Amino acid sequence: MNKKNFKIISLFMAVILIAVSFSTRVEAKTLKATVSGATLEAGKQFTLTNMPYNGKHSPIKEYAGSPLNFSSVQNFAYTPDGKYIFTTSECRTSGTKHTLLCRCTVPGTKGADASAECVDTLVLGRYGHGEAIDITQDDPNSEVYNLWVATTPNSGTIFGTEIARITYKITNGKGSIVKTVKITNFRKANVVKGKAKYFKGKPKPRRLNVSIDKANNQIMFRVQFPTGKGVNYVAYDYDKLNTALNKVGNNGKYSITKAAKWQKANLRTSLVPYMTFQSFAISDNKLYVCGGHMNKGAQIYVIKYKTCKNVKKIKMQEKMKKSQIYKIYDITPQITVADKTLGIADLEIEGMKLEKDASGKLYAHVNFFMNKTPIRESIGIYKFGL
Repeated sequence: MNKKNFKIISLFMAVILIAVSFSTRVEAKTLKATVSGATLEAGKQFTLTNMPYNGKHSPIKEYAGSPLNFSSVQNFAYTPDGKYIFTTSECRTSGTKHTLLCRCTVPGTKGADASAECVDTLVLGRYGHGEAIDITQDDPNSEVYNLWVATTPNSGTIFGTEIARITYKITNGKGSIVKTVKITNFRKANVVKGKAKYFKGKPKPRRLNVSIDKANNQIMFRVQFPTGKGVNYVAYDYDKLNTALNKVGNNGKYSITKAAKWQKANLRTSLVPYMTFQSFAISDNKLYVCGGHMNKGAQIYVIKYKTCKNVKKIKMQEKMKKSQIYKIYDITPQITVADKTLGIADLEIEGMKLEKDASGKLYAHVNFFMNKTPIRESIGIYKFGL
């Protein structure tokens, strides 16, 4: 082979190597899927019945001697033993906003005609809007549940800025709170070289939410700052954090800075469908962000994130471009309630939870706010595959 041909072949190979290297850096195309109204209808699990509402048959009417006004269900979560579904919503006494907690029995048979009856209610005084809840259970043989909810709204806002772990015990069919621990100081949930630090600019959280993937030993907090200051999702070792909270006394507080050594991931992303956050959940190192609004639609964004075993090497991941979304589920808001078809002008997606069956198949459960529809016996839970 002469020198001229050798140079040509070498140049050609170099071009190929550069092209291959470039192609590995190009982000994969976002996957898309549609969830039709028919799929929602087919996956209806049950209707919540005997729910609190603004009427004479409401199972609860007052709090601390003052009349209550109720709004629709914001979010929900199942107990790990499958016996109950708890819902959270906003209720008010005059101008003060509280979180209404409802416990409903899950029916043995699911379907369009099935009912989950509200059997117990509890007002969490001054907890705010009621948009965040997840549930864990330390002993599967005991009806004692840890309810993770948002609390402590900032002055003049409705959203919680801390997370309360409420230990709820059922005795002879009646539920009661036996312990509450509040997780605080999320403005310093930014772990850098193993140490708890402020986020840039030292902003105070405006809105907190929580999701737990116990099978993956993760608990993630969504820390939303004031407009323009961003949103961070911070994940921790669930078992270690939960054990630490067990050691805190009733009505005690636990600064998230103490858990810095257990942080697993720090993802910064403001990506949310229709620029309207409703709820989120995690599963297998994927973030599922649910958002939507009446007259606009409903979607779920799936965003991958990486975890790090060495807390000193954790770096904030930033995913701010829509092209960085792994998958988008476009949900058609259309369901039938009391023989009336409700569509995009009447429905707003609210809560979402994930469920994995024995085969590993993942499902989403969602509920909707329904415009001009009584909330006493109309709110359904809908399930579809992901």
